[in-house]
Formats: sequence, C-alpha cells, structure tokens
Amino acid sequence: MTTDATKPVKGAGTQFFMAAAAGTEKPDPTTGNAVIRLADVKELTPPEMSAEEQEDAYLDAPDPQWKEKTPGQIDPGQLSVTLAWKPAEATQKQLVNLLAQAPRWFFIKYPNGAWDGFYGFVSSVGKAIPAKETITRSVKISLSGRQSPAETDWNPVA
Repeated sequence: MTTDATKPVKGAGTQFFMAAAAGTEKPDPTTGNAVIRLADVKELTPPEMSAEEQEDAYLDAPDPQWKEKTPGQIDPGQLSVTLAWKPAEATQKQLVNLLAQAPRWFFIKYPNGAWDGFYGFVSSVGKAIPAKETITRSVKISLSGRQSPAETDWNPVA
C-alpha cells in the first residue's frame, strides 16, 4: 500500500467509515471503536464545497458595466456513497436508520494513508436494482459546518 500522500494514487483500496456515536466532537478514526467501517463500497463521491457569490453593484461604481462580486458563506456540500446492498448487515442497517437523525462524523481513508473527515447527517437513502448487476444501497450525507479534508492540518496518523 502506498503511504506517500505527495504522490498520485488510484481509488482502489479507499475505505469509508462513520463515527460510532453522533456529536460534534471529531473522533480519531485510527483508535479503538470510535468509528465503524462500511464495507463493499461501490462508489464514493466526496463533496464539492463552494462559496456563495454576493454581487456588489453600486449605481455610482467607477465601471458599472462590470459586476463586482465578493465571497459569501461556504456550503460544505454533500457526500455520496453507494454500497453493495446487504439488508441483514448490522452496519448497513445502522447507516440506513440514521436518516434525518443527529449529525455525526464520516471518514474516507485513502490508499496513501490520508483521511478526509466530514460532519453531517444522512439526508437520503435509496436503492438501485439493475437486472444483471449487484443491487446497491445509495446514501447521501448533507454536510454542516467546517469540514476536515485531507489537505487541512487535521489528519490522523494511519
């Protein structure tokens, strides 16, 4: 397994975890029973965070033909995960039952040892039933507040 987070890495081997308990305190995903791993991840889409644009247009602007914009609040976005559907698996049952419940931390561990940490609540649960492929469970997590992507100073030692 690659452990150099300064080199490009492929997605195979990426893992998805959720905090064992709800709450704003970010657990260390590398210790004890603080997190629960969700297995058989088919697809994982980290959020696209974005800043609101606020238009600052004034009647007496020096160049009124050009819009002036300033950044507003940051929207942390939405995390999406698709798992192989396993209705009897305890961790998948727990994840599905978190719909509209208290927010908690979710984590992505990459093959290079880097971690993303995302705080939010399960906002959508779905299922896809293709004729010739594995049935899947899709889950969307709406994020709230400041997140902890791997590029920030927060990153547990794997």
